[in-house]
Amino acid sequence: MRSVIVIAYLILLPAGVLLSIRLSVSGTPEPGKVTISFSPRVTQLTLREPVMLNLRIDNGLSRPIKVNLGKDFKENFLISVTRPDGSFFHAPQIKREGIGLIGIASIAPGQTYNQKLLLNEWVDFNAQGRYEVEIRLSGTGQENTTTIVTGNKVTFEIGPKDTSKLDKVCGSLGKDIASASSYQRAAEAALALSYVRDPVAVPYLERVLRSGHLVERMAVEGLEQIGNREAVQVLVSSLKTRAGDTAILARSALERIESNTQDPAIREAIKRALSRSI
Repeated sequence: MRSVIVIAYLILLPAGVLLSIRLSVSGTPEPGKVTISFSPRVTQLTLREPVMLNLRIDNGLSRPIKVNLGKDFKENFLISVTRPDGSFFHAPQIKREGIGLIGIASIAPGQTYNQKLLLNEWVDFNAQGRYEVEIRLSGTGQENTTTIVTGNKVTFEIGPKDTSKLDKVCGSLGKDIASASSYQRAAEAALALSYVRDPVAVPYLERVLRSGHLVERMAVEGLEQIGNREAVQVLVSSLKTRAGDTAILARSALERIESNTQDPAIREAIKRALSRSI
């Protein structure tokens, strides 16, 4: 699978407090152009494996540029998907309330900006088969600012669930979290792990919950989405945790599982645990 490279014509954004991450001197930008490319990190996946893309922006101009990716470096992405059954839909644009990072990538002449995108944040890849994903950047919405990016399509295949492969993926993400040198890197891996919506992820999410890397929220969300007895047991044990907001997050997750589960045994176990922890 090869990525399709598209050209973006950008006008500099107004100066401000900006955050630039993962810049490198590339040596490959095409002179006189800014190129944006997306490529899947893996083109053959197993069901319930996180779907990751690499975003790359090369600045071949003789001047610096600023590319607005939206709050938290993700809210300006527009994603459309063709599913294995041929159905087509536009994924909802991510819009979250509250404070976030100013997602403007500042790229000097001759430099390259790299970023990972976790497509599961936009799309639920819950079926086997071939997916085609088209990614664009929305307009910045700022006065006197224009950003034009043409469509960019990537394809990949999702095969039958492979528990052994999922276990390896979870193990790799767990190691990334344990060895992370910054919160950002730990959070990226923890977020990907939280989208492994399979019981195989439970022990790894439990370790993340105890890791002390401040990514408890992502671990709790992953456990809530799995919602089986093992996941509930981990959340119940977290009700006694005094570190940070873990106990509060776990209680809220358990209350939602209790409301939504079809398993009466899980519902009763949660009810007893919550009543004891009051």
